[in-house]
Amino acid sequence: MRLFLPRSPHRSPVFTLVRVAVLALGACALTVVQGQAAQPGRRIVAVGDVHGDYETFVRVLQQVGLLGEDLAWSGGETTLVQTGDFTDKGDDVRAVMDLLMRLQGEAAASGGEVVVLLGNHEILNFVGELRQGEVTPEILATFAEPDQRHLQEEAFKEYAQVYLAETGPWRRATRPQKHQVQKNWSKDQPLGRIEYLRAMGPEGVYGKWIRSLPRMKVIDGILFMHAGVAPELVGWGLEAIDERIGAELAAYDRYRAYLRARGRITSFADIHEMIRAAAIETEGLDWFQAPAERVTKPPALPPADLDSVDDPRQRFEPLLRVTGWFLLAARGPLWFRGLAQWPDAELEGRLPGLLEALGIGRFVVGHTPQLEGIRARADGAVYLIDTGMLKSVHQGRGSALVLTNKGATAVYADGTSEALAMSDVALSR
Repeated sequence: MRLFLPRSPHRSPVFTLVRVAVLALGACALTVVQGQAAQPGRRIVAVGDVHGDYETFVRVLQQVGLLGEDLAWSGGETTLVQTGDFTDKGDDVRAVMDLLMRLQGEAAASGGEVVVLLGNHEILNFVGELRQGEVTPEILATFAEPDQRHLQEEAFKEYAQVYLAETGPWRRATRPQKHQVQKNWSKDQPLGRIEYLRAMGPEGVYGKWIRSLPRMKVIDGILFMHAGVAPELVGWGLEAIDERIGAELAAYDRYRAYLRARGRITSFADIHEMIRAAAIETEGLDWFQAPAERVTKPPALPPADLDSVDDPRQRFEPLLRVTGWFLLAARGPLWFRGLAQWPDAELEGRLPGLLEALGIGRFVVGHTPQLEGIRARADGAVYLIDTGMLKSVHQGRGSALVLTNKGATAVYADGTSEALAMSDVALSR
């Protein structure tokens, strides 16, 4: 059984697995703060999808005065918000993550803040969905350990123990035949793939960091997030969406640990192996084939103690209905494109109700490339800040949105800038 997750942001998915991103920084609750522009003296810089383009990202940060020539934080008390999708596509994903992690500490020491949000591509990595052409050999190679031979041998032993050891053909195979199976398996493992999956896992350095990141952040009444909130989710409210996403992240890792302890998956398993293992545990129950429920009514999540559910079908039903989770639902906040794609009339008709219901004044989102530059919609009630920074893929330009109490400015990697609309009242009713 193969699980199809959504394709890249500008392609139609076969099965659209969408994610919602919404957690307040650290362990704090998501707090909605009223207000239209930045507080007096506060400076907020927002950068959209980076996708491993380290060099352009650095140039952008230098253009807005957040990085010095030594690449150390020079932004003082400025708040930097990166709205997710720092992984995939570009070769320097690891360097981008290392830079963001370092700047979080340096900014805090200077009285500033670096807020890094989760995007849909971070969730793809969270579940181990390494898409061909997006998690490239060049990205994986930066995670490769020096002793590849030993690593591959140990990884194959784990793989064989989980998937082959109990099968008749494997038990009857000769030593040369087993060696050939191992050789063929190793050929299918790109350099660094196993290390990458482990690094992004719950015990990996980057995996732990990604799990700690917010999914949404409200600053001075401005909601920063990766994609947007669909109208049907507004009734949930930001805090409830946040709580559900946190619960889903924890539930997925709980399933991962449970299946690992039962010897059903490897330490570098992806979501396809998880689904296959759950189907085996339930003797073939395949809820994945059933239509996903509406995003407003995701399936119930399992209890903390999976063994407390006696019926294995009930125990694993939530995992086998993973396409209905907020993390992966087609119109969830990490994939929803309405704010970018609604016609002007529809946006202006829907937006006042969205803003009022969510208790915010503006949206700042990435996710949908705007190749001409940062786009202000509805008189600055919505800023679209994904400008296709990774030029080799998107043919766009690196950019940053700078918000102060004086207004909004788009600043580009080449040093050019332009003022953007930012009315006192985002939209009149």
